[in-house]
Amino acid sequence: MDIDKDYFAEDNFVKKTIDIEAKDQRADHDKMHICFNVDKHYFDQLGVMATSVLETNRDLDLEFHVFINEIAEDDLAKVHQLVEKYGQAFHIYLMNMAPFSKFHLLHERYSHVGYFRLYMPKLLKKYTDRFLYIDADMVCLGSLRPFLAIDFQGTPFAAVSDVADAVKTRLEFLKLKNGKYFNAGMMWVNVEEWEKQKITERCFEYTGKDPKMFMGHDQDVLNLALDGNFVLLPNKFNFLGGMGSRGPEDTIFYHFFGRTKPWEICLNEFDELWWQANDISLWRHARIKYPPLKPKYYHDYKYAGKYYSKKKEHLKAWKCYLIYSYLKMRYKL
Repeated sequence: MDIDKDYFAEDNFVKKTIDIEAKDQRADHDKMHICFNVDKHYFDQLGVMATSVLETNRDLDLEFHVFINEIAEDDLAKVHQLVEKYGQAFHIYLMNMAPFSKFHLLHERYSHVGYFRLYMPKLLKKYTDRFLYIDADMVCLGSLRPFLAIDFQGTPFAAVSDVADAVKTRLEFLKLKNGKYFNAGMMWVNVEEWEKQKITERCFEYTGKDPKMFMGHDQDVLNLALDGNFVLLPNKFNFLGGMGSRGPEDTIFYHFFGRTKPWEICLNEFDELWWQANDISLWRHARIKYPPLKPKYYHDYKYAGKYYSKKKEHLKAWKCYLIYSYLKMRYKL
């Protein structure tokens, strides 16, 4: 892709910016800027995640940046309430989808909004020299202050390794040379070095490429562009929780990675932690344990069957597998 020097101008990428400033500005030199990218249908989860960050880090001066395709009036009203409640600013960027539309998507359930994170440093550089990107399918369990002590070592950002099986498979498939493959659900970004090394520009060289080149989406693109040129962090910064697995005692972010999410099915203590954040958020939903008996939720019952089998609760596992088989059959038909 031939890219003109003016291609990445803000006007080409951002249709509208909504700034919601806090009335009482803090003077904390350790201010942290936190970024999300979400589809408009995922704003409830963003709201719960942001609430967990705010509740856990009342001693920090935080500023939030939300990159989104559209925002509902009800969600915008709740963001105003959130700013008033916690005294922390929000900036909402309504993004132009066109520049991202030629990036590959392997699965129809995904959206091009995931690629917004490739552009974030272009906007954040007018606010800060470092920022934290986090996915919305997490819950914050600890202070963010440990991020402030991270040494970037001249690299564009710091991140946590993906799970071992994914690392092995992706390294081989993508032909990465450096032996590292990170999970892009959390990135502590060094803005100056990102810009100096033209990471956004390098990522955009993958637009229009054959989807068969990739196993994932923006995460693969970022790993190809960096090929190990990042600081690898301990998994407490982005613990990839599967089957309710327990992270380190000092876990900061518990990441519900994968297809099954706690707002669809609540099985373990970490799902419960998400629901506790939900209960105090402005986006709170009525609690559930299992999703409705509808075909689109068949994968949740398969997950539950595996979970109960692992715990040797065989009767519960059998019931969940039975429901899974029935719902999957209806889904395929």
